[in-house]
Amino acid sequence: MKRVIAWIAIAIIAAMFASQIDKVLVYSETAMLPPQAESYKVKQALEKYFPSLENRTMMMVILKVNATSPQAVKWYERWKNVTKVNATSFYDAWDGFKKALKGLYNGLGHMVKGINKGFEGYWMVTDMIHLTMTMNGLYDEPEKQALQDFKLLVAGTKLEKFDYIAKALYEYIHKKHLDPAKVDDSVLSCIAKHELYKRLSNDYAKTYLCCLACALNPKLKGVQLWMQYGFDPGTLKQKIDSYVKEFTPQGIKCFVEKKLSKLPTDVAYEVILASWEGKKLNNLDALALKALEEKMGKVLHYLMVSKDWKTVNIRMTNVSYEEAINAKKEALKLGKGVVEKAYLLGGSVLDKEMREANVRDAERVQTLSHVLVLVVLFALTRSLAASLVPFLVVGIGIVVGMALAFFIGQMFPIYQMARTLMITTGLGLGMDYSIFILSRFREELGHGRDPKEAAKIAAKRAGHAVGISALAASLGFASLMLSGTLMLNSMGMTIPLTVLATAAASITMLPELLAYLGGKKWFWWPSKNVEKPSHEVAPPRRGAVIAIFLITLIVTAVSLYFYVNYKGSSDTRLFIPKNTEAYQALQEFSKRFPPGAWGPVMLYTNQYNPFYWKMLKSRLENITGVALVMDPSKDMGTIKGSKAVAMIILDYEPFSSKALDVVPKIRDVAHRFHWLVGGMPAELYDMNILITKLFWSRVAPFAIIATMLVLAFAVRKLDPVIAAAYGLVAAISWAVILSHIISVSLWGYALYWMTPLIALIATLGIGTDYNVFYITRMIEEIEKEVKAGRSVIGGIWRPIKAVGPVIIGLASIMASAYFGMLIAQSIGLKQMGLALGFSALFAALNAVLLNPITLTVLASVKELFKGRKVKEKREEIIE
Repeated sequence: MKRVIAWIAIAIIAAMFASQIDKVLVYSETAMLPPQAESYKVKQALEKYFPSLENRTMMMVILKVNATSPQAVKWYERWKNVTKVNATSFYDAWDGFKKALKGLYNGLGHMVKGINKGFEGYWMVTDMIHLTMTMNGLYDEPEKQALQDFKLLVAGTKLEKFDYIAKALYEYIHKKHLDPAKVDDSVLSCIAKHELYKRLSNDYAKTYLCCLACALNPKLKGVQLWMQYGFDPGTLKQKIDSYVKEFTPQGIKCFVEKKLSKLPTDVAYEVILASWEGKKLNNLDALALKALEEKMGKVLHYLMVSKDWKTVNIRMTNVSYEEAINAKKEALKLGKGVVEKAYLLGGSVLDKEMREANVRDAERVQTLSHVLVLVVLFALTRSLAASLVPFLVVGIGIVVGMALAFFIGQMFPIYQMARTLMITTGLGLGMDYSIFILSRFREELGHGRDPKEAAKIAAKRAGHAVGISALAASLGFASLMLSGTLMLNSMGMTIPLTVLATAAASITMLPELLAYLGGKKWFWWPSKNVEKPSHEVAPPRRGAVIAIFLITLIVTAVSLYFYVNYKGSSDTRLFIPKNTEAYQALQEFSKRFPPGAWGPVMLYTNQYNPFYWKMLKSRLENITGVALVMDPSKDMGTIKGSKAVAMIILDYEPFSSKALDVVPKIRDVAHRFHWLVGGMPAELYDMNILITKLFWSRVAPFAIIATMLVLAFAVRKLDPVIAAAYGLVAAISWAVILSHIISVSLWGYALYWMTPLIALIATLGIGTDYNVFYITRMIEEIEKEVKAGRSVIGGIWRPIKAVGPVIIGLASIMASAYFGMLIAQSIGLKQMGLALGFSALFAALNAVLLNPITLTVLASVKELFKGRKVKEKREEIIE
């Protein structure tokens, strides 16, 4: 019992670490994305340079009232003041426009009045000076003399401080060779504008002055106010005032177009005009909302507020899951009568909920799997104690395997889904190994051997097969490490640990327990501990065997074609549990906002050039399926130096095949301007293309070659390897087509596109176990037949009764472990449990039934060729 004690001691120590495995499990939105993928690089760049875009949690609030109502506005202000979270929403954008319009009204309205007054004054002064200089013939004198005489003429009047205007008039008229008497007010107002412009420091004021003067100038051609009203300053002032007043609206409009491009022209114009006219701005909210709608366009109703104005998205930056939950609770608490529902979306929410859901799933699946396994165990052993011993052995192996995974997790990230598959696969295969050894032990007892000898033979014969099987299964699952993705890498690292640990426990610990307990009558209660084995099986007629073989060949060919061409679903929501906040939020979001809004395409560059961006944007907008292209903006925080981010919203849901088809078209255009393309549709596209490519170029070849080599090493014959390979191909193709039919019928979704790939690896690993169990026993029986001088066909079929029930029972245990995943909360895990469970069952059925059929056909073909050769030799001898 030394080995038993050693294993128990190891298990006690390992349990301390296995219980902490949740601490090393991670959730990552790029878990299924290869690092070489373009979308992976975009995501890394966004996390590094634009963290506010990535580290956002969104709260979608469904309101009972219109989002623009005073109640809704007050609710949002109170919520923001209470929670103190860094949040932005439609309300902040609306408030920003309100403040901007208020600023226009209070600031620019006064500016217009001030510039108008200053311009009128300068214009009148310029007219009066020109009249004085013309009437006194000063333009005919030399410049120096003319300016001295002008000073003498206006000494003691208001004009004496404007000698610089006299100088400007003299220089302009002489430079242009104008007749002073024929100069009109278009020239004089222009000089007045120029002199006032030089004395202004505000850029807005300068721009408005130029706009006003330009609007006036054409109207003043041929008008000589200075001559008509120069001797009547009061009337001249009135005339100038009327001209300025008449063209002020045009000046305001020009100014808005030049300096206020960030605001809608008509709104800004209306606000400044109202201020200039002295009207109250009673419709500020409506104008700000109009400005917001005009300026943001489709973006407003794509991302911020629904078209019916009943749903608002609030984006919270750098908040934890707990902070987001508290923010939601406060939103509901403060929003009585205003807020109907609130949902959380975002990375932190999804991370937390996926972690919790996976822990719950693992616990539920583990519990159900244990129950199902115990039921099947009892059916096989027909003994309570004999059912519990393998369970104890396998449990110790799983604990050790999980402890090893904990240490692996200290060095490498382990995706959280690997935990469930690690337990279910370890449980299923571990039970296979234990029951196979137990059944051989019981068989040897039936031959009259004592427990110690029976345990020794079981450890030698069955233990050898178990070791080979565990090696094959481990290599098959380890091939997933070649995928280059976090999720599959995690499975490739962790599943082999529990497989090898349970196999080691079964080979070393179980025989010792059986040697000690196997001779006790109570151990086999209520069944008998000794049964006389009877393995005689009459081989079926060869004609019937060949007919069945041809039928299975046709069925396999059809199902294999289906498997090879299977596309599956790209909907990542399949792995989000339905009862989680994130899943419900996505469902509600899809009802209220355009389909592509919650998963936009992200463009990133580190060589931003506004000119080239405009060219790129125009081409992107012409791509079919592109609904909206959002510009990079400093105000939105999507431009930092030479780095920039842009968003593209598609007409399709981000996980749909149509959305994925648009990605290469966008990349074809974007790459010409040195932009990288990422975002949800691009990530799904890269996952599908790159993982499939890596799978069939690396993972599958390694798994197939490794498992077949192990099988060939174990049996050292070619025919059994061919038969096993055919059975495995049939098993995976049958399992996928059946799982697809059931999934579509029950849940309305095709299998997730990666599920058939994982099922292939599982089938290779698990199926090789069953083939090794059957073939090693078959070789024993064939050797007996050959020694007895009988046909090998009898040896091919005899294991059906000897180990067939055991293998089917083992597959039932394995399938039970996987079918336990059907109670998982996410459809994706249910689909995986379905495919893996059917793969195990079909692999076992094919090992027990299709193997002897295929081997019989191969033997018949060999005998046929051998018979022909003998006949030919006889004919040669006769001749």
